[in-house]
Amino acid sequence: MKPKVLFISALIGCISILVPQASQSAEQSTYPEVGLAKDVIYFVMPDRYLNGDASNDLAGGTTQDPTGGFNPSSTAFFHGGDLKGLTGTCEKGDKGLVRIKELGFTAVWLTPLVGQQQAKSGGAGYHGYWGVDFLNVDSHLGTNEDLSALSACAKKLGLKLILDVVTNHTGDVIQYMDKTASIPAGRESAKNPSWLNDLSSYHNVGDMSRCWGEGSCTQLGDFYGLDDLATEKEVVYKGMIDIYGQWIKKYGFVGFRVDTARHVDNDFFKNWSPGINQQASQVGINNFTTFGEVWDINPINLVGYIRDRGLQTVLDFPFQRTAVQFASGYSGAEVLNNLFENDDLYTTQSSSASNLVTFLGNHDMGRVGFLISASQVKAEKDLQARTQLAHALMYLSRGIPTVYYGDEVGMTGSGNGGDQLSRQDMFATKIDSWKTEKRIGSTPVGNGDS
Repeated sequence: MKPKVLFISALIGCISILVPQASQSAEQSTYPEVGLAKDVIYFVMPDRYLNGDASNDLAGGTTQDPTGGFNPSSTAFFHGGDLKGLTGTCEKGDKGLVRIKELGFTAVWLTPLVGQQQAKSGGAGYHGYWGVDFLNVDSHLGTNEDLSALSACAKKLGLKLILDVVTNHTGDVIQYMDKTASIPAGRESAKNPSWLNDLSSYHNVGDMSRCWGEGSCTQLGDFYGLDDLATEKEVVYKGMIDIYGQWIKKYGFVGFRVDTARHVDNDFFKNWSPGINQQASQVGINNFTTFGEVWDINPINLVGYIRDRGLQTVLDFPFQRTAVQFASGYSGAEVLNNLFENDDLYTTQSSSASNLVTFLGNHDMGRVGFLISASQVKAEKDLQARTQLAHALMYLSRGIPTVYYGDEVGMTGSGNGGDQLSRQDMFATKIDSWKTEKRIGSTPVGNGDS
């Protein structure tokens, strides 16, 4: 049986009654809108979408590790998806960007594409967050020319491209001995551009969970062992403007999602964002959108990143939690009222709650189907209806709706449902648990494509 596309069903009247504050706010809003305000976003991890070029599967291989981090039988390594898979033929019937466009999406958010550090025994940077070469596409995903082709296809289809970017840290190269930082022999030039190889560009105070020195370990420490950049320094924030300005100018990205936004210096976005907007305006992108990942379910905490710290807008974690609670039946409609009553907090001269990027699940916390089923919703028919209800709520509320790839074909998750277990293959998978895991509105995928 082919998987059924989920999305919203005949629940519009129900939701419009339940959330009048949200719909009314969207209709009457006269506040400035970000460039993506009218879009519907499809969030995709290229390594897990479609393998369009098997010749790059073993890219980055070394004598010690000829696979280069490619192991499609493990959830922690590269699986072979790439930019050519996403681009495809760019003609009707193709499974790449054309399919995404046909589903009704208007923008595509890609996880980071930069070159990743060498694979370790515990995993590889298939997800894109362990960058070392910030000026080039990771060889597992293809080439810079492949990205240009993807950009041309997106332009042809009228799709906007959003890039996931990391400004807080790089891949793990720096080592510590007796609280002294050093770069291992042979890796002195591991990062690109060259200023990233200078130890003075980093805080060098150890892991975030147990850093030394004065100040907040949340901002100064290494995020899960990744080298923490001194984002308060001019060389760093100007360097990051130059790096990501090149991605805008070369490939036409119209927005950035900023990873680990809560971990940079308090003034970083005040310094970085205007520079990024200037870079974009130089190529005619005059309403560039930047939204930050601040994993916090308290609107009072989130709004500070917009009002005081220079972020244009943020991912709406409070909405995600509330929508899942309501759709699963864990909480009543009062939680929606409580959420939307806080919307005025986001109102400034340049933004409002309508600019928040809404979502129901992601590559870290898990998929919406898993999160709802974890709330003791076990009956298949009930799970499908409640998942559709969650999507209806997202589409009909204020904000910029975002769907995580695979949710449209009923992917859920196994185990604890989060992180690696929520990053399934859209192509035929070699992960046994993914072959048999529950699919909402369909049957397990088995040995076939999703």
